Amino acid sequence: MSFLILAKELFHNEVLPVTATRIAERPLPQSDLHRHEFFEIIFVAEGTLHNRLADMEMSLEAGDILILKPFIQHQLETWSPKAAPRAYSCSFLPRAIDSSVSGLEEIVTSKSPNYYFFNAMLPLAEEDVSAVRLSVPQDSIELLEQLFIQLADLATHDDVASTAKSKCVFLNLLLGISDHSSTQKESVESSQRSIKVAATRHRAGLLKALAYIHEHLAEPITLEEVAEVANVSVSYFSLLIKQYTGMSFVNYLTSLRMDLAKSLMRSTSDSMLDICFKVGYSDYSNFSKRFKAVTGHSPRDYRRQA
Repeated sequence: MSFLILAKELFHNEVLPVTATRIAERPLPQSDLHRHEFFEIIFVAEGTLHNRLADMEMSLEAGDILILKPFIQHQLETWSPKAAPRAYSCSFLPRAIDSSVSGLEEIVTSKSPNYYFFNAMLPLAEEDVSAVRLSVPQDSIELLEQLFIQLADLATHDDVASTAKSKCVFLNLLLGISDHSSTQKESVESSQRSIKVAATRHRAGLLKALAYIHEHLAEPITLEEVAEVANVSVSYFSLLIKQYTGMSFVNYLTSLRMDLAKSLMRSTSDSMLDICFKVGYSDYSNFSKRFKAVTGHSPRDYRRQA
């Protein structure tokens, strides 16, 4: 099953939507197939990190950087604590760099003074490019690693000073990556690779529809209205979502609602009836039945064990 990580779930600082973590310590289940609404930079300082991107298997070695665009399905390997690679992740929205920008498409045609910070990720503005991979030399690994560590440590604080420091460190990180990106373009063109997936003329509509589903989980959602958002027929949307998520529309919607319900049970003291309503069900009996079918536990048993 693939799930989507929402920006509002990850970024607790609306002023600066940036966070970084040591991948081995990430609270999110990295071994599951997942997508996210934000950009992600993965950096390996030591060891090997295996990643599945769409239908491709890839191994990231020391010095490798992978920049992923939003809504791209990927999966990181699992590992034992002793064999964990020294790797880091930085997640962000473009407005953390330039508050007037919501997407890379705007940067490509703009005269923003912040253009250079986006340099390494500009290929992601193309519809069929899912990720960009590049490598930094051995003597630059330690410097980049220190920036990731600083950003990860600052992410645990939300005071004004920490926010200001986080922005400085984040921009320095992007600057370093962009510098290496420019150097590689001039010297070894093949060192930076744009990783493409098969494009369909309805992909943009499908992604818009998936975002619509995630934004309206608490409301009644029909296949017809979501197909209309994607601007395709109901039958064709059913085919698209099955190909893209591996699930039917109903099963995908149910899995998202159950994931949200589990999250609310773990992180809030909301009553079961309130949670039922918040995840789009008007009848508790139906919600409880669906929840047990998906998790194997009743809602109350799940909360007790969580």
